[in-house]
Amino acid sequence: MENRGSPLLAAPEGALTLTQLSDVKVRNARAKPGERVELPDGNGLSLRISPDGRKAWSVSYRVAGNGPYDAELGRNRAGPKRRMNLGYWPDLTLAQARAAASAVRAQSLGGKDPRPVATAHPTTVADLIGTYCSNVKVKLLSEKQRLLERYVQPAWGSRELQTLSRGELAQLIQPLTPSRQFEVRKHVVAMFNWAADRGLVGSNPFAGMRLKIEMKPRERALTLREARIAFKTAGGMGYPFGTLYQLLLLTGCRLRELAEAKWGWIEGDELTVPGRSRKTGRPHVVPLSRQAQAILETMPRQQGPFLFSTTDGGRPVSGFSKAKHRLDALLGPEFPSFVIHDFRRTVRTQLSRAGVDAITAELILGHQLSGIMGVYDRYERLEERRLALQAWADELTQRNH
Repeated sequence: MENRGSPLLAAPEGALTLTQLSDVKVRNARAKPGERVELPDGNGLSLRISPDGRKAWSVSYRVAGNGPYDAELGRNRAGPKRRMNLGYWPDLTLAQARAAASAVRAQSLGGKDPRPVATAHPTTVADLIGTYCSNVKVKLLSEKQRLLERYVQPAWGSRELQTLSRGELAQLIQPLTPSRQFEVRKHVVAMFNWAADRGLVGSNPFAGMRLKIEMKPRERALTLREARIAFKTAGGMGYPFGTLYQLLLLTGCRLRELAEAKWGWIEGDELTVPGRSRKTGRPHVVPLSRQAQAILETMPRQQGPFLFSTTDGGRPVSGFSKAKHRLDALLGPEFPSFVIHDFRRTVRTQLSRAGVDAITAELILGHQLSGIMGVYDRYERLEERRLALQAWADELTQRNH
């Protein structure tokens, strides 16, 4: 008999669908090139795997009593089927996704739509930043929000949206470095495009704005001797920044990827940076050398999830400029100048010097292969990357095994 009034999707009211996924299945699940895979877990929860490897949790539900009135039942039927995104693996584990899905379905069974209630139209720039960051689904949202809140909100936060003029953006970003000008301009234009598309502003006053700045590529890579000195000196700084610098040199990770890493990203001798936290939008598995694992074992396990934190793990570490000044002071004025991103270039350079093939070296840095190779060659060379990073760690720390 049809259960016409039940808001449940796959079972009669009160029934429990057996779960199908496990942590091992979730970790090993892959999508074929050009295809998207959806793996159900039961009770509306499913894992979607995109062709680029991202794994997203979602839950399907119907809101009880939110549909048309049924005279035979004497009440409203359940509303239409809806789907809510819960988050990305491994940030959200299988157990956490199941708990979140249960909470969503409990609300829907009670007649409440668990989706966030839309806020009133923003009138100020601060309102728009909050609305934009709460609703848009983009890669590295935390980084975009950080830039908007740091460079735009202090100057324009109280400004009415309709009072902004085209030339003001150029004035706002003029004091910034060329690379920062480019990033802030890009995010402001994207935010106002988003607002204009939704009728929140009449038009984007910055549409089509371009910057005439010359972006010179950085070329600095530390020599092996310099890298060894920097690694040893950073060790003397202690946690969190000294430890962070040492792991950057051992892994070749980007600063923000590692600085905002969570303990849940580590499993055994691997650290998996989820796609939503990466510049490319693709998850990246980082094999951990013995030296990297030893450093992680010395780090404090705080209450919150973040590896590097001064707030008991509640927020990722901040204050990068002061930390770099401290490292520079410890290295002394005779040490050639460099920026922290040069650690990443150093790892790549030293891998080439050691004879590591270019494809393996690029995969170690998490770069996406270009052209036809990027489309058809899905081999991740994890074992080759593991061996190369261990050899680099041995050389960096002057240990031979």
